[in-house]
Amino acid sequence: MSISGQAQQIEELLTRTLHAQDPDAQIRVKPTSLGWIHLKIITSLFNDQEEIERERRIDTILEEIQLNLGDYPFSRYDLFTPQQAPPEAMDQPPFYIPLWSDVLMAPDPDHPVPLDQDITRHPLTVTFYSFKGGVGRSTALGLVANILATRGYRVVMIDFDLEAPGLSFLFPAEKADAAKYGVLDYIHQRFLTPDENIPEIAECIRQIELPVRGELYLVPSGEYDENYVHRLADFDVHLLYQQEKNPIHQLVDDVKEYLDPDIILIDARTGLTDIGAVALLEQADLGIVCFAPTKQSFAGLQWVVNAVKKQRSYRGSPDLRFILTPMPVVAASQQQMWLAHTAEWISTHWTLPPFVTVDELYHEIPYNSNITTLNSLADEMPAGMLEPYSPIADDISASLPARESALPDLIDYQQEILSQLHFQTRAAQELTIQEIATTFQRTGGFAKLLPNRTWFITGAKGAGKTLLFRLFTELPEEARRLAAQEDLYLDDVQFIPGHGPTTLRRTLLTGDDMIDYAQQTGLADSDW
Repeated sequence: MSISGQAQQIEELLTRTLHAQDPDAQIRVKPTSLGWIHLKIITSLFNDQEEIERERRIDTILEEIQLNLGDYPFSRYDLFTPQQAPPEAMDQPPFYIPLWSDVLMAPDPDHPVPLDQDITRHPLTVTFYSFKGGVGRSTALGLVANILATRGYRVVMIDFDLEAPGLSFLFPAEKADAAKYGVLDYIHQRFLTPDENIPEIAECIRQIELPVRGELYLVPSGEYDENYVHRLADFDVHLLYQQEKNPIHQLVDDVKEYLDPDIILIDARTGLTDIGAVALLEQADLGIVCFAPTKQSFAGLQWVVNAVKKQRSYRGSPDLRFILTPMPVVAASQQQMWLAHTAEWISTHWTLPPFVTVDELYHEIPYNSNITTLNSLADEMPAGMLEPYSPIADDISASLPARESALPDLIDYQQEILSQLHFQTRAAQELTIQEIATTFQRTGGFAKLLPNRTWFITGAKGAGKTLLFRLFTELPEEARRLAAQEDLYLDDVQFIPGHGPTTLRRTLLTGDDMIDYAQQTGLADSDW
């Protein structure tokens, strides 16, 4: 439960219980940006009671929701009788907004929340953040969303990058009647008319059609027209947090209630902006920080990481993971130098939880020019496109509660099930030419054998060498077509079988010739 939701639950419980005995009791519950709650109560029920008796009375009420005044989330409480309460006791307290400066200036907590890597949440909110633009943050979010959705999770993307929205263009609408409203429309109207359900949350959500299984939804930044510019000019985070009903909290809560997602992915604004701070410091359970390993990036990220560390010491979240993107193709020595510097920087500026090594906290995304040619991140991806992003999806999946299987416990039926399973296997050399094209599956390693620097291929028995050999020697046009999908064009390449059955044309050596050669040279006794 969010801190605002918990504050509302506490206020409703105390109001219902105390008003039953004192209709004039006043209760105020206010959350802070650091995840704590300030409580003030004025009631005649405290007459003739010492402070400890008042605390016990309130603790007895709070037992219903397993809370007490001495523990989190209460950072301060005032329990007054009507005669004791100062005139300003129930005035609005100062508004705490989760902004960079506020968090950095906050004192260190007396009792920091201990680091715990085993905390899981549903739904899990993950914010993708970058200090600088142009590092592929939105693209990373979109591709990770694609992976998570195909794994069977219900995923919602929310575009909080209001000044430079991008998710709508990465996932273009296929239907004319797709949702036109979005984050800015919702927040703007809720600020003006907080009690009106306009626009409805359903009008701000668009489902993304995927070529495979999975549920993926998008809450875009808003209806992108001239009015968007005017609404953005009126956007003020400080004013939103002075509302009794915070429109940002309303938006996220409505998304959770309407879709019941497993994962919410937020695309945050770059730099030290107010909405970027809200997205990372307040909303996120996990932050994914995208950056290029440059001096400028490290200098800016130092203050971002310091703020997140302070926030985590108060709330226990967000945790962080780091993505080096896009990593250019450079010499191996240069790449290792970048990675070593990144690991050292993270170890110095970020607190590692117990039993976690720094290598587990960052991932590399190599530069891929093919990404710029994609019409939509919801389309079927070229081979190898998603692989670099899978570790990020793994980190997110690890923070989700374990799924409850709908299947019965099958251990009692193990032998019966196994006895009914029958498989037919055929060696690659037994396939007909027509079957090769439909049987062959291109994997991420397919492109590695195509450049002219690759002149020898080896692999364990059953790894697919023979099928690969037959594809290039017996179906060269199909091989060229598949290679072209990797931006490698083999029109001027002739495929010649070096050895094999005599049925192959232009075979240089037969299988027996190769065996004779191995025996003559002593290679037959080695693992070559």
